[in-house]
Amino acid sequence: MKKKPFCFLIPFILTLFITACSDEPLKDSRAIAKYLESGNYDYELDPEGDYKVVVKLEDNSRRDVWIRTELNYSGDAAVREIFSLGASLTPEESEYLGSYLLQDNFHTRVLGSWAYTKDPEREQVLAIYLIKLPLSVNPSIVAEALHEAAFAALVMDSVLNLED
Repeated sequence: MKKKPFCFLIPFILTLFITACSDEPLKDSRAIAKYLESGNYDYELDPEGDYKVVVKLEDNSRRDVWIRTELNYSGDAAVREIFSLGASLTPEESEYLGSYLLQDNFHTRVLGSWAYTKDPEREQVLAIYLIKLPLSVNPSIVAEALHEAAFAALVMDSVLNLED
């Protein structure tokens, strides 16, 4: 009986190909879209080309979370940003909240942290919950990141609305 030496390699190579394709949901725009569609997320591309994703939380509320298409680098390692808007603040409000957000980052945040960025159109400071993930991250971590960003923004919004 003559054995074919490479027949056992075909299933192995096929498995590696499928695993490689499914374990890199953030590697490029096509992979991001495929990941979002497979997870039944509603999304659209914003004017900057970023993915604006609607994340549904346990209480049936919905929050927008963005997946940036532009990459950042730490040395040779590429990372993709996922973020959600928590609040639009005056410069004075951002100074007041800054120390509380740093404490929140240290004590309760797991995947990401609070960050500030300026609103280019107004004299406002945007408090965003920012997560940076490697391109090859497991798809379940992407889902956790989307959820954590949405939930953090929801909590920020509810806390600021309590003070009004």
